[in-house]
Order: sequence, then C-alpha cells, then structure tokens
Amino acid sequence: MPLPVAQRALFDGFASIPKAALLIKLVPVFVVLYLIRAYFQGATNGSERNMHGKVVMVTVSQTP
Repeated sequence: MPLPVAQRALFDGFASIPKAALLIKLVPVFVVLYLIRAYFQGATNGSERNMHGKVVMVTVSQTP
C-alpha cells in the first residue's frame, strides 16, 4: 500500500491523494510531541538489577 501511494504522489502530485493536506499538517505535530516526550522522560537507571524473587528490606531511621 505505501508504494502505490508514494508512486501516485510522485507522478500525480500530493493533491491526488485524499486527506494529504491533513497528513502533511499532522505529521510534524506528532513528531514534535514525540520529541518533547522523549526529552522530558528523564535519564534511565542503568544500575537496575533483576531480583528474581529476592526479598529486599529497606529501613529508615529517624533521628530525634
């Protein structure tokens, strides 16, 4: 399907494809939203370990 659509756009122009104007407007918006999401996602934690069912207890001491 993408090849006949690309061929039609190449030989007949973008006006021959239905909803092409809408797609041309929406694709940059989605790309920008994806880039913003990827930028603000934060750093990944490279030190995560597979615990495989091990029990880990974390204690917090409160000082008076």
